[in-house]
Amino acid sequence: MSDPTVANPSGQDFIPRILPVPAPLRDAYNEAEACWDLKDEADAALADAQAKYDKALEEYEEAVRVWSEAHVEIEMREEREYVTMGEDIARWNARHWIPGLMQTEVTMWRAEVALRASVREVEDADQRVLELGRKFAWANESFERWYQPYLEAERWAQRGEERRAHELGMQNEPIEQREEEFEESAADREAAQREIDANWERYEREGPERERQLKEYLAKLKIALDQGKMSVDELEVSSGEEGEEMSGDEADEMSGDEAEEMSVDDEDEVRAREAEADRAHRAAVWEEFQEQSRRGKQAYEAAAARAKQEDRDKDAAFQAEFGATWEELQDRRAEAEKKARGDHQGGDPPSPPPPPPPPPPRDPGADARRREREARRANFAAGFYRANAGHQDTPVPVSDPVQRWYTYAQRALADYSQLTAFPAPPVTGRCSSMACASSGRSLQACECNVRAALDRLSVDQLSRVRRSFHPDRFSACAPALRAQFQQMAREILVVANILYRGRKRRPSVWQADPEKK
Repeated sequence: MSDPTVANPSGQDFIPRILPVPAPLRDAYNEAEACWDLKDEADAALADAQAKYDKALEEYEEAVRVWSEAHVEIEMREEREYVTMGEDIARWNARHWIPGLMQTEVTMWRAEVALRASVREVEDADQRVLELGRKFAWANESFERWYQPYLEAERWAQRGEERRAHELGMQNEPIEQREEEFEESAADREAAQREIDANWERYEREGPERERQLKEYLAKLKIALDQGKMSVDELEVSSGEEGEEMSGDEADEMSGDEAEEMSVDDEDEVRAREAEADRAHRAAVWEEFQEQSRRGKQAYEAAAARAKQEDRDKDAAFQAEFGATWEELQDRRAEAEKKARGDHQGGDPPSPPPPPPPPPPRDPGADARRREREARRANFAAGFYRANAGHQDTPVPVSDPVQRWYTYAQRALADYSQLTAFPAPPVTGRCSSMACASSGRSLQACECNVRAALDRLSVDQLSRVRRSFHPDRFSACAPALRAQFQQMAREILVVANILYRGRKRRPSVWQADPEKK
């Protein structure tokens, strides 16, 4: 009896099974795509907040300049008039010069109000930048966290493919065992089970008819043997053709009823053994499949638990660092405001001045102190510019070939499946270094020339280059070009990572005051 679950690889109806995409791999890929989108949104929001912050900073510097000029003017007029005038001039000045002095004080007070409003705008922009920086860092961490399970799932899929290729080459195993190890789908297993059940039902329906035919045949043999019409040799031949392996003496000694019972019992025993072997085989294959599924699920759950724990630890560390930094910022700003009120007589609107005192004696160190105050106030207005001058990105002309290549590469890498030519940097040749001359590279330019070209990009552009030229993104290219494009992208990614980590970040707002450096 043939087993209907056994497939014949040389037949016309043999269909090879294809391993389906694992669910963890599909989920990890979707999470990675979502992290990419979130990171792009964080980049755009951070750029908008940076523009608002720069605008508020310019208004703040302008208010500081007006405020400083008003203070310098009022102090110079006070010192000049009180020192050079006598008592008569001071009394006359109390009647005629006071309105002009009040006008200057009102101007100074208005400038100070505008300065405080600008300071509040700068604080709001700074808080927004910190919040967006936290979201940006969270997006980066989420992407790195979800990218690791994606790579792990890819490695599992690769090992599965290798195992399938190895099992296909094993010729000494039964075909049904290899077919079951390929993890056939549930629909195929149900169809095979239905076919087995149909065959058993057909055997049960045909069983009585076959038993009746067998009894008639044995009765005929018995009659022929009793009448002496058939010799012992002929009986052995006919019995061999029907599957009855008995000798002549056994046929003589066995009666018709005993032969019938033995034939039926043998057939039932064969059927029972085959059914038991089939059930044991299917149970073993199902147990192995369940064990593999359980191991894969446990590995995925362990990786997910580790990722969640790392996420919680990093969030807690970030919250602690953020709280400490925010408290330090508040303390520094409070100290700066307190010192500014003490130095520049800032605060509430000025009250009418008292009658002018008699001219004090000339202090030989007053001029030096006045010049020092003027220099400090002038430097305070330009403090932010000096603090950020070395970190701001210089504008690049449109005709720069590196910028043109960057724009072209971003457009070309929008769809990796349609890529036919690799967007290499606009540099060729190798430098005079022996290390570069002896190294084998896929790009025409050496690492030094590629670094010189990418060094002309800004920090944001380097970040996008690192993301666009990741070798895993070139997996969607044509199979004939995939390996070469991935090697070229890996060489560019190494240089971009070095430059990106070497760039300095923009300093904080509270570092602009030269007295706090």
